[in-house]
Amino acid sequence: MDVRSFLLTLALAACSLTALPACGGGGGDDGDGEAGDAEAVTYTVKDAAACLRRAGVTQLNTNAGKVLAEGLAERGALEGRYGKTNFAVVFEENSGTAHTTEANYAAVAGGSWQPGVPLGALLKRAENAVLVYEDKPTARAKKAIESCFGGKPRIDADIEREYTR
Repeated sequence: MDVRSFLLTLALAACSLTALPACGGGGGDDGDGEAGDAEAVTYTVKDAAACLRRAGVTQLNTNAGKVLAEGLAERGALEGRYGKTNFAVVFEENSGTAHTTEANYAAVAGGSWQPGVPLGALLKRAENAVLVYEDKPTARAKKAIESCFGGKPRIDADIEREYTR
């Protein structure tokens, strides 16, 4: 499955569930009981795309969010490829909404979508950006892509606990 189909399948499935805040129902919780941090970094499609291009990402589609369900990827989405590593990034309004989107991806997939690959290697969040890899990224791809998101995106601990098998 190509990365576009992958992103769309997960995103649309997440929004087909009922009462999901990331699908138009309002903000969310970033795991610490707060509805987002006004002083946190806010990643944008434009800035991330520029960084990813400099890092060597190819086949970059910065319009991926236009085809997603309303309320998902409120700040846009992009898809790209680094070597053989396909990935997508969904940008939400704040870290709370991104946390909810991250949880929705994990819930729809029922945990890791790649047998033998930990969910935390495929799904990560950096503030308002949710990073989704189609397959486990190579070390080189991981470093290049994640450097554009503070260098240390990670899955939220509560999501990892709930969806790790």
